[in-house]
Amino acid sequence: MISSKIEEIANLVRDGGVIAYPTEAVFGLGCNPDNEEAIQRILSLKQRAIEKGLIIISSRLAFVEKYLQPITQEDRDLLSSVTNQPTSWLVPAKENTSKLLRGQFSSLAIRITLHPATYDLCEALQHPLVSTSANPKGHIPASSVEKVRNYFGDDLDGIWDAPLGNAAKPSQLIDLHTKQILRS
Repeated sequence: MISSKIEEIANLVRDGGVIAYPTEAVFGLGCNPDNEEAIQRILSLKQRAIEKGLIIISSRLAFVEKYLQPITQEDRDLLSSVTNQPTSWLVPAKENTSKLLRGQFSSLAIRITLHPATYDLCEALQHPLVSTSANPKGHIPASSVEKVRNYFGDDLDGIWDAPLGNAAKPSQLIDLHTKQILRS
């Protein structure tokens, strides 16, 4: 199903579905990060190794804190500061955070977004989304609804037809504690 209605897409996620949705630069594949069956579907669709982990994207830091080790106010301020370049942060994860999300690592990649479509979807859901680029292994990320359909056909529960952001490339990735840029 292709839809431009946020509530239809939110209901698919609530029902355990896997969706494609617009982010700051490309379409992402997403689901409820507490739904391991849906996460497994994403990994399978992307042909992505579980060891790599995934990003969780959110409209608010409060929605992702349940997955994280306690953080300082300074770290909280840094994570909540949204810049003109989308930034994902590697943050120490709680031990009970699913290995499907964090992969082989003790940290979890999170991103707080102001991209209108993604922000509004997280607000409608009142929780974050799994976020990984909408492409099978070895292919470029989808930048259109048509490309998402070419890649995944009817294997997704829904595609949200809303505008992409203006970022030229996917988010940079920074380790919160070392401040090392892992992907620029």
